[in-house]
Amino acid sequence: MGIVSGGGEEVDAYVIGVDEVVKEFEGRCVAIIHRLDDDDDKLVLVPEIMMDIPDEEIIRATHFQEWAFEIEIWR
Repeated sequence: MGIVSGGGEEVDAYVIGVDEVVKEFEGRCVAIIHRLDDDDDKLVLVPEIMMDIPDEEIIRATHFQEWAFEIEIWR
């Protein structure tokens, strides 16, 4: 992607709505998970058909990693 996070590394992204491992993905960025206690925000990517994913679904799908951080969902 070439987008650098506040921590100086390339921004990571969660791909929600795909049930297989992918090396590449083409879809839409529908949100940013902004970590209030860390400089490493995350993009939230979804397939075109999932454009209206609610915040609660993003939180549920990323909880395995984001549980340790205080986050806000930015749209």
